[in-house]
Amino acid sequence: MDVATFLDGLRRLSEEEIRRCATALDVEQMTVSDEVVQWRAELGLDRVLRTQCSRAESQRANAIAHRAAKTVVETARLFGLESPDPNITRVARAASQIARGLALNGRAGPFVQVMLLRWERAMSANRALVLTAA
Repeated sequence: MDVATFLDGLRRLSEEEIRRCATALDVEQMTVSDEVVQWRAELGLDRVLRTQCSRAESQRANAIAHRAAKTVVETARLFGLESPDPNITRVARAASQIARGLALNGRAGPFVQVMLLRWERAMSANRALVLTAA
């Protein structure tokens, strides 16, 4: 996944997806091992930014992260959800971290994959099952 695709997906979030994602991303819902994996991924991303990136690359990644968080807040606002709201903040922070890693064009690949997997699980959590007659 690239940054543009991820940001476009953030613009298309529905109110239900934002709420569902926020609930699933809640630290209280995570196991201790999942929390440690997430924590290591975030630290790994920070280490890549500090050790393998120029100042300009780090600033670009942080600007993209800011854009992702702002996109989540603006999308939520379209549905009447206003900040400060811990649910919106949780989704915005997760999106920000992912966008930050994606901006590094693969250098933070393993760390971003961990974050994306958690994001995808959160986006699909608690979806109502649709039964069809087959």
